[in-house]
Amino acid sequence: QFSGQPDFYAEPWKLRRSLEPKDVDLLEDWFFSMGGRGAQPSRGSRSKNIRVSAALISIIGELYGDRFQTLVLASQPERLGEWRRGLQDALGLSREDFGPSSGIMLFERADGVIDRADRLEDQGEMPLILIDAAEQNVEIPLLQFPLWLAFAASPEEMYEEEEEELL
Repeated sequence: QFSGQPDFYAEPWKLRRSLEPKDVDLLEDWFFSMGGRGAQPSRGSRSKNIRVSAALISIIGELYGDRFQTLVLASQPERLGEWRRGLQDALGLSREDFGPSSGIMLFERADGVIDRADRLEDQGEMPLILIDAAEQNVEIPLLQFPLWLAFAASPEEMYEEEEEELL
């Protein structure tokens, strides 16, 4: 369904963009081979990773309804801004959909993600943790949660990120 013509007018929280076949393969591998936990190769850019993540959010939303929240970890405000704008575009969301009582929360530090995910589980909800490809280290406690996807950057991407930080 995601590889066909995008539905730019889909209701909010539904993917409004199409995916390439290799993106669909990534999601299938993550769901069926990895059981919804693990790292996958970055798609080459943050915007492509966000589009894959938007598809994942749409699918998880179908499975869990309102009983899940997405937690995005990207250690710089600029990166979090890209995530917010990209998810808004790909899922038809508004600013109100981002925040502690909404569907998506953005974090610069892993300890905030861990605290929030623990609270969600205590409330019987499911956290979905997305980790930006620019994160060079993943805190071990993040790996305890049932749904997480870390994008593993290629060496070229890591080099580009370092150049951007220097500028």
